[in-house]
Amino acid sequence: MGVPQIVKIDNLKAAILEADFSEPTVQKHYAAFANWYGFMIEPCRIYTPTDKGKVESNVKYVKNNCFKGRDFESYNKAKEFLNIWLKDTVNLRIHGTTKKVPSELFNTVEKLKLKALPKDDYTISSSCRCIVNTNCHISYKGNYCNRSK
Repeated sequence: MGVPQIVKIDNLKAAILEADFSEPTVQKHYAAFANWYGFMIEPCRIYTPTDKGKVESNVKYVKNNCFKGRDFESYNKAKEFLNIWLKDTVNLRIHGTTKKVPSELFNTVEKLKLKALPKDDYTISSSCRCIVNTNCHISYKGNYCNRSK
């Protein structure tokens, strides 16, 4: 496990508030997350499908080859099956596009390029917009705060 140097992101609103070729507006919590893990954010250029990886096809592959026609009694059973399927099937086959075995490519090339994970977990914070009432109070989740001090 590790952190890549660059994460290419498809302009989802959770990460990119405003897509712009020269200066995209990055969502502050996603920017803090990227800073914590030490990776650069590289948004895809808008209307440029060649910038995107084959993420969608990977999701379809898992849905159609791992989960299709199977029922699991719990989330943990599905997760257990997925891990076995990845280890014994997916990561040992010759990939259609790269013509290489995914686990071998990861272990010999990609893994060596990952930076170490931080020792501490990232702490997720939350924030929201509030309207200050005429009496200088705001309400957050049913609690009132006086912001005039």
